[in-house]
Amino acid sequence: MEKLVRVENWRQRLNEHIHAHREKPFKLGSHDCALWAGSCIKVITGNDFISKIRGTYRTPEGAIRALKEVFDADNLKEVFSTRFEEIHIAFARPGDIVYRNSNLYGFDCVVGVCYGIHSFFVNEDENLLLEVDTMSLDGGWHIA
Repeated sequence: MEKLVRVENWRQRLNEHIHAHREKPFKLGSHDCALWAGSCIKVITGNDFISKIRGTYRTPEGAIRALKEVFDADNLKEVFSTRFEEIHIAFARPGDIVYRNSNLYGFDCVVGVCYGIHSFFVNEDENLLLEVDTMSLDGGWHIA
């Protein structure tokens, strides 16, 4: 598991990142849930592990193929669980990556970032970040 450290001013940087992406359109391969979560990890820790797949796919099938080729993973939970400590949602804290179980596009979950009592997810339907009650989610990972 990776042991990352949060950078100075990470909370302010995350707030600015969320604000800057509130109305950014969903697009597979450039602004989808995995890349959103990865960009939040980069803002908080400086680590950009997800960059290896950014821009390498445009379809759900391409995304699944990229996860397999780059991370040797069959699903999103596997990508994050092999790198970070998985937690019960009650222990999620601001900056942690959180998930909701789903079968959207054939993935096992959708991932977002915890901001406290609310978490933010990329929303394909309305092309904006979706604010969700954190306790309604299924789990998460401490990233640092």
